[in-house]
Amino acid sequence: MIYPDGVKRVQSVFTDEDGNAYDPDSQELKFYDSTGTLVETFDEGDCENPSVGTWYIDYPVPTAGPTGRWTCVWTNTVTTRDYVNVFAFEVWSRTWPTIQEVRDYLAGMDDDRVTDAAVQIQIVVSVTEVDQEASASASEAILARAYLAVSGYQTYLAYATEFERTMGMVPGPILNHLGLLKAKAELFMGYVRRGSGPMLVGTVLSTGKTEVPEAWDESNSEYRQ
Repeated sequence: MIYPDGVKRVQSVFTDEDGNAYDPDSQELKFYDSTGTLVETFDEGDCENPSVGTWYIDYPVPTAGPTGRWTCVWTNTVTTRDYVNVFAFEVWSRTWPTIQEVRDYLAGMDDDRVTDAAVQIQIVVSVTEVDQEASASASEAILARAYLAVSGYQTYLAYATEFERTMGMVPGPILNHLGLLKAKAELFMGYVRRGSGPMLVGTVLSTGKTEVPEAWDESNSEYRQ
């Protein structure tokens, strides 16, 4: 998937009627954004030519976008004749969850045990994981909810790990809730891999609230796994 400030590779392979590769006399590439506005123009000097007949350009999508369907109109000229190829690609908005949104999703988590910096790390890792697995047909709505679900699970896993580090065990309610979060994260990862999921308009992703007793005693077997 391509996002604003990402790089899109566009490639053309030129062959004649007999299938023989050739290099055009000249080339012109025009990139149009999703509004139809001409953004930039390039020529063969801006492209890479690793072998006869094969040309490509790595186009840096502007940070400002806009998102939506972009096109590259690639015109190559042989003697006096022009040949035109049009390439379309989607530029997506990257709807990262905020630290507060992750904390709200994990209602009841003790904020003191997981710092904002730690939550932000989990968000970055989770967004990368989702992007690597996502189908090109996954909608922005599905991606946004997958980002939140996976970020929430990874953050809560760090939360549970902190309990284990400081107390030698994890309270049963936290382990149970971690299992629910994992299941929800896996559910949304399945949606992004398939590129489809349930109707999400007007829905809110929520896990409810799970609390650990304030006076939890690690020797109390009621809270052991």
